[in-house]
Amino acid sequence: IRLSLVGSEMCIRDRVDARELREIAIGHKKVELVTNHPVGSYELQTNADKVVEKLVILDPEQFWGSSKVLIVSYK
Repeated sequence: IRLSLVGSEMCIRDRVDARELREIAIGHKKVELVTNHPVGSYELQTNADKVVEKLVILDPEQFWGSSKVLIVSYK
């Protein structure tokens, strides 16, 4: 599985084991999943300031079923 976090000044690309990955720390506002993943297979958890703290994968099989790549964009 490939994981990419793309921001205004940052791009991280890593290979990860989907069997072990359940949460991804984000820490930014205005977060968007660029790759297609089914609604309900994940959630973006935000704090009181509307900062997306993390992406939580609720159903890994469904989440990774449509794409083996995850691209998250933020501003």
